[in-house]
Amino acid sequence: ENALIVKYRNKKVNAEAEGIMFLLTFDQYQHLANEAGISSSDIGIKGFHLARKGDKGGYTVDNCRFIFYKENLKERKLSNKSRKASANNIIKFNNSLKGKKAILHYKKSSDAF
Repeated sequence: ENALIVKYRNKKVNAEAEGIMFLLTFDQYQHLANEAGISSSDIGIKGFHLARKGDKGGYTVDNCRFIFYKENLKERKLSNKSRKASANNIIKFNNSLKGKKAILHYKKSSDAF
């Protein structure tokens, strides 16, 4: 069996196991590898990875490309920092509301527009 097909199938299974959308066909995957100038032997843990831009979204033609694993790790770290910062801001906001009563303002439907 073609080694690139095996890499493609593994990537698809792993992405789906992580809950990440994977919409690439094998032809699209192969085209991305060709664009990067790499072969199946270049793809692996210490080689090239199929990476999502900013480590966000799904594996789609517009959102991924093959990059060297170190670059992929950098993107993943930046993305994780961003996610953690967002989560921390939500926690801080929620903590700032503790003990406070929520005041909601409603408009009567006749007052709307």
